Amino acid sequence: MRRITVLLVVALMASLFGASNAWAAEEQKISVVVDGEEVVFTTAPFIENGTTLVPFRTIFTALGLTIGWEGTTKTVTGEKEGLSIELQIGSETAIVNGEEKSLAVAPKIENGETFIPLRFVSENAQKEVSWDGIIKEVYIADADLQIINLFDKHYQYMYLENLGGVMSTLDPESPAYTQTETLLSQVYPTYDLDYEYSVEIIDLQEQSAVVQTITKTTKISGPEFAENEIIATNEVTKINGQWKILSTDVVFIDYLKEDLLVLGEISIAQSEQDAILAVIEQSRKNFEAEDIDAETLLYHSDYPNLEQLMDQSKQLMAVYDLSAEVSDIEIFEATVDTAVVFYVTTVKKSSGPEFKDFASGNIVTLNKVDGKWLFANSDPVYVNFALDAEAEVVVE
Repeated sequence: MRRITVLLVVALMASLFGASNAWAAEEQKISVVVDGEEVVFTTAPFIENGTTLVPFRTIFTALGLTIGWEGTTKTVTGEKEGLSIELQIGSETAIVNGEEKSLAVAPKIENGETFIPLRFVSENAQKEVSWDGIIKEVYIADADLQIINLFDKHYQYMYLENLGGVMSTLDPESPAYTQTETLLSQVYPTYDLDYEYSVEIIDLQEQSAVVQTITKTTKISGPEFAENEIIATNEVTKINGQWKILSTDVVFIDYLKEDLLVLGEISIAQSEQDAILAVIEQSRKNFEAEDIDAETLLYHSDYPNLEQLMDQSKQLMAVYDLSAEVSDIEIFEATVDTAVVFYVTTVKKSSGPEFKDFASGNIVTLNKVDGKWLFANSDPVYVNFALDAEAEVVVE
């Protein structure tokens, strides 16, 4: 599982902003990475008319091509099984496997070094090429490594709170593009977050792919935050030769509350236990009946953000007709005035616009006030959006 670490941040900060004040005085250099390995050039690449030019010997070697030079015609050649490339200094025509192809910029000699168009050579060597303008990096690799690199960049920019970098990894046509930009612009000034992640390509086509990610998000600093691990299915698409994240479909959210799943002592009569279960059942009925007034009466006046919770419920009920089922109820701990209960609520749409059915596991605390059990607090344990797959909860 990949982890964004301080070392990585230092390295990226050096790439993004320079290791010293000298960055402000000189143009940031272009880096080239082939199959995950940075290529070291004795003479720096440069861009001319939108085309990146690099020393031919170094890039041919990195791409596994045998190098040739014909001094009379000033022609460079590169060969490997199934591929022969010829490029002539000053000519905008290349020959690939005996076929003439046009170049946007002709090869040239600068300071005694022969430079050739990087993208043209790489793509004809059956590699994909992507460009990160923020750190001026050309990444050359097969499609699977390009997709892994896309998500690496996405998480790196998330950690660095580089909003432009994050948005550069997304398809501008994504339905959530604007919403994501707005959300992150609110989150970044408030929290410093850390990410651990893994990436697995489930299906890869020529222009699209399905990728599963598992992302663990923990707080470094900031106000209260629900740390979590999210399993998601991502649709990735190719735009102008570069892979972008089109959509993310959350499958499962684990709120990392294993420390709360501990059985304690139950020191109340069965009748009191039944009264506690009756409160949970009444809450389910209130939800289906869309009776906010009756639901509010089941909550302690000091319940965190009670008014906000009820307002959100009203908004939901105004749009959807939903059903709710309660299962897997277990009282973890109970005394004469406090009880801790775990249960699962499965919510499904009966009518309304698009809605994703889900099952949520919750740990609730109830206090007994004036002879009545009332909800005093709630901690989400998980949310499962794949209802055909059961969630496993380990109780200690």
